[in-house]
Amino acid sequence: MENNNQYSTRVATKDTKVPTHWTSAVPKRYKRNAIYGDLHCAKKISDNFQLETNKIIRKFSNVGFPYKFIKSVINDYHRKNSENELIIPEWLFKESLPTFYVRIPYCLFNENYVKSFISKLRVFTNCKCDFIILWETRNLRSLFPIKDRIKHIANVVYEGQCSCGQNYIGETLRNVTKRWNEHDHPNGNSEPSKHITNHPDHLFTWKVICNASRFNSKRKILEAYIIMIKQPTLNNKLELPSINLFRNGIT
Repeated sequence: MENNNQYSTRVATKDTKVPTHWTSAVPKRYKRNAIYGDLHCAKKISDNFQLETNKIIRKFSNVGFPYKFIKSVINDYHRKNSENELIIPEWLFKESLPTFYVRIPYCLFNENYVKSFISKLRVFTNCKCDFIILWETRNLRSLFPIKDRIKHIANVVYEGQCSCGQNYIGETLRNVTKRWNEHDHPNGNSEPSKHITNHPDHLFTWKVICNASRFNSKRKILEAYIIMIKQPTLNNKLELPSINLFRNGIT
C-alpha cells in the first residue's frame, strides 16, 4: 500500500480461512506452532508488527484459544527473537546433552501426563539426557478410506503349467486373472487356448513370476528374457527382441 510516496506492507489473509479450533483433538504443540507461523509471517512481511499481532490474537480467540495461551506464545516468540539478536546467544554456553526422541500415540490423556512422564525420565537419567516427544497422530481420512484397495494384479509376467507337463510364459498389462480366463477358454487365439481345444481334458495352473513395467517394450523384453531362461514348450518365439542402443548413431 502506498501513502505519500511511502510504502507499507500488510499480511493478506482470507476471512473464510480459520485455524483449527481449540477443542480439536490435536497436540497443543501444533496449536502453538500455528500461532508461531502467523507471528513469523507478520514479522517478515508487515511493517506494523503490533497491528498484525492484534489480528492474530482476535483470529485465534474466535476459535476458542484461551487468551492466556495466546499471550504466552507471543511472549515466548518475543523472547526468542530478542535472544537471536544477541551477538553471542546464550545457548552457546549451555552443555549439549544427548537427545532421545520418544514416540507416543496422541490422546488427551497422554498429553495431560506427558510433562510428569518427561520429568521422571530426567530424574531417572540424572538429567544427563534430553527427551523430545514425537506425537503419533493419524489422519481421519486413513480411518475411513473412500475407495477399496485394488485386489487384482496387473503388469506382470506369468507362467501356466498344463496337467500334461507343458508350460507357457506370457505377459499382460491388464488384470492377470482376466487374461488367464482368456487362455483357459477354448475359443481363444493364444497357444494355451489352442492346446485346450486339442486336449479338452487338460487343465492349466497359473502363477505370477514377477512384476513388470507398465511400458509395453520393457515388459516384453522381460518376458523374452524369462522365455529364454525357462524355454517353455508352448511359446513360439524364444528369442529376445533386438535393442537399438544408439538410435541416432555414434558421433
